[in-house]
Amino acid sequence: YNVPTASAPYAVLWLSSFFDSTAATLLKHIGVERRYDTKMFREVLGIQPRDARDTVIEMAYALIESGLVKKTDKYRGPGGPEERQRYMDLKL
Repeated sequence: YNVPTASAPYAVLWLSSFFDSTAATLLKHIGVERRYDTKMFREVLGIQPRDARDTVIEMAYALIESGLVKKTDKYRGPGGPEERQRYMDLKL
């Protein structure tokens, strides 16, 4: 799958922000680095956060397996049959 990764020049986004509220909202987030502390989440609730990369990959599999994204000829799918069934059972 070829995921679009194009970006708009800052000047174009800045000009668009005068006419488009979405562009104005995006403009506020450019260059802002966000960090989150999950210490209380882990210690109080006992939940271990999942790796963001793995989460995105699993969501992509779920979208494809549920039919929301078209399968291509090169699609290999997730691991074994149990894992594939898990994605089929998701209600998206």
